[in-house]
Amino acid sequence: MGDDMTKKYELETYNILSVTTYRLLEKDTGEYWYPLSSFFSKVLFRRTTPGFYRDKEEFRVHMRVIEYTNPNSSAKDKTTKTWFMNTEGMCLILKNLTLAKDTPKKMMMKQKYLAAAQNYFGVTSNNSQEFIGYQPDLSNYDVWSIMCLTRDYEIRKDTLWKRCNTCGFYYPYNKDYFNMVGKNYLANSCRQCTGRDFVCKNKNLQYIYTHNGLDLIYQYYLGDKNKILEEFNKWLSGGGI
Repeated sequence: MGDDMTKKYELETYNILSVTTYRLLEKDTGEYWYPLSSFFSKVLFRRTTPGFYRDKEEFRVHMRVIEYTNPNSSAKDKTTKTWFMNTEGMCLILKNLTLAKDTPKKMMMKQKYLAAAQNYFGVTSNNSQEFIGYQPDLSNYDVWSIMCLTRDYEIRKDTLWKRCNTCGFYYPYNKDYFNMVGKNYLANSCRQCTGRDFVCKNKNLQYIYTHNGLDLIYQYYLGDKNKILEEFNKWLSGGGI
């Protein structure tokens, strides 16, 4: 059954990144209501059925069916009714929402908009962050990972980083750091945790690493010139080149 038509709602538009969508302001309470299906499809790029939340008590108390007039509708009759969720309910959803597996490119887009939606509602996710949109602190990473990451010219400010399900460290979510599974998807564990090394985009460092020069790379990372030279001579005498 629809909400009491004597209540007055005002339709407002708002933006989350490049998406313009709408909400209803309940004038006598000042409460905002968000159309559930539309929000999921337009902002989060996923489908949902209101029944999924309606049948759960913790969400149902924040929902109602509202009949309203949408002047932006392309339909001849611009009056429609649908399930809406209030702000508190939206926060509950966004706190616990996780991303469905998709191609790396689509995952990057979905994570970007999910983070923007959480920021819009002032929500911190309850889930351990599987994806982040910034470079993590590398101080606890192994030396070879640091060498590869700090010399990866393809890493940008908007690069999506995924937490490896095995070691727990974050790496750029691409095939340089995660093996392909089939044609479209990436593994949940990084290459190192599945027995395959990262490849450094600095060819000199990659050559040294491939030819048993990890100790030399370690001294290079530490930056002691004398020890670098000492280790370099050891590497040469061991047939490094």
